[in-house]
Amino acid sequence: MLLAGFIPISELADMVSIGALSGFVIVSIAVPVLRSRKPDLHRPFKMPLSPVLPIISALACLYLMSNLDVITWIRFGAWLVLGLAIYFLYGHRHARLANPSPSK
Repeated sequence: MLLAGFIPISELADMVSIGALSGFVIVSIAVPVLRSRKPDLHRPFKMPLSPVLPIISALACLYLMSNLDVITWIRFGAWLVLGLAIYFLYGHRHARLANPSPSK
C-alpha cells in the first residue's frame, strides 16, 4: 500500500513482472533437472515434451525479462541480495527442517 502511494504504477508493474518471470525461469529449469536427478520421485502429473518445453519456457521468460529497463534489473538485484542476506543471516539458522524441535 505504501509503495503504491509513492512509486509510479509502471515501475511497480515492472518489478512484479521481473519477480514473477524469474520465478517461472527457476521452475522451468528445475523441472528437467529434478526429473533427471530424482527419477524415482512420485509425480502425479505428466510433463509434455520434457525437456524441450521447459527450456522454451525459460528462454521465453528470459526474453521478456531482457526487455525490462536497467533500473528494474538494478532494483531486482538489490531485492535479491537483501532477500538472500535475510535468509542466510536469519532464516537458515531458524529453519524448522534444519533444527527439528523435540516431540511434545
